[in-house]
Amino acid sequence: GAHGEGAHSGDARAGPAELCELGVTEVVGAGRFFCQRANTGGDRAAWLHSQLQTLSPNVSRVGFEPRKGALVAGRFTGDDEWYRCVVVAVMGARGSANEAYVVHYSDFGNGETLPRDRLAPLAPELASTPPLAHLCVLSHVAFGASGRATEHASAAEALFASLVSGGVAMNARIDERRRAPDAPWDPDAAPEWHVTLGGDFGDEPGGADREGADREGADREGA
Repeated sequence: GAHGEGAHSGDARAGPAELCELGVTEVVGAGRFFCQRANTGGDRAAWLHSQLQTLSPNVSRVGFEPRKGALVAGRFTGDDEWYRCVVVAVMGARGSANEAYVVHYSDFGNGETLPRDRLAPLAPELASTPPLAHLCVLSHVAFGASGRATEHASAAEALFASLVSGGVAMNARIDERRRAPDAPWDPDAAPEWHVTLGGDFGDEPGGADREGADREGADREGA
């Protein structure tokens, strides 16, 4: 079943910074967010979405038991479309009035609670693609968490959310990679990528002089 980060949370992968385009799909808070790669991720997301709408409504539910940790298809209440999701928790007894399933949409990073009739088995060919949403944190940006800093932190988080809303692709630099968390929905999950967003990285010579560039990125993000 799904479990927390454990001892692997500090396994950083060495290597130069990677310049790419990312689309933010869900803002978690405190500089943490989920994103997809804009190029390959977008194409794969479109293919998965098309397949899910075709297969999920008609799939047999005989013997289907959505247990905690299972990867299933969930019908999102926001648009009544089907998406891949992980069952995070099961609430209520089977067949009872309060039976419900807490899910995490693995390709976008958001979650909700669904009744059983909005879940379906996931076709094996759709389960093999790794999650498209990566849990990230802003590089070199700290959000206050207590005392007087709370009000400013809330304002900063609201500004960040407004700047990245809509999933529009933006220039980004992945400064550090770590092992993907087993339970990215967990508030204590360690982010997979440390990212600088929205910079003009066109003149950077393949990640050289990263320290100076990082300072510029921090200034832009903290503005």
